[in-house]
Amino acid sequence: MENNARSKKILIVDDCIEIREALQEIFDFEGLQAISASDGEEGINLVKKERPDLIICDITMPKKNGIELYQELLLDNKIRNTPFIFLTAQAVKKDIKAVKLLGSVEYITKPFNIDNLLEIIYRLLK
Repeated sequence: MENNARSKKILIVDDCIEIREALQEIFDFEGLQAISASDGEEGINLVKKERPDLIICDITMPKKNGIELYQELLLDNKIRNTPFIFLTAQAVKKDIKAVKLLGSVEYITKPFNIDNLLEIIYRLLK
C-alpha cells in the first residue's frame, strides 16, 4: 500500500452486495477506509455526509443510476472534484460515450482486475 493513501475514505456505490463486500474487504486489507451504499440516492446522501476522498460507482442501479449520481455531484462545488471511478458490467457504447462527455472520470468494466483497480485508486488519491 502507498503511504499517502492510508486512512483515505472510499465510497462504494453498487446495488450488488457481493461487489460491495468484496471491495470493502480488499480496501480494509489495504488500509483504506471503505463505506458503501446500495443505490444512487443512498450514495448521494453518503457523499454529502461523509465527504469521501474517492467514489467507486456502478452505473445501473435503482433509485438513481451512477451517471445521475455523478451529474448531481458536479452541481456541488464542495464535492465536484472528488475522484470518481465507474465500475460497471455495462460496457455499452452509449454509457461509455456518456461517461466520457462527463469529464475526467475512470471507467472500468466488470469483471475487473483488482491490481489494476488499486493502481488507479492510488493514482487518483495522490
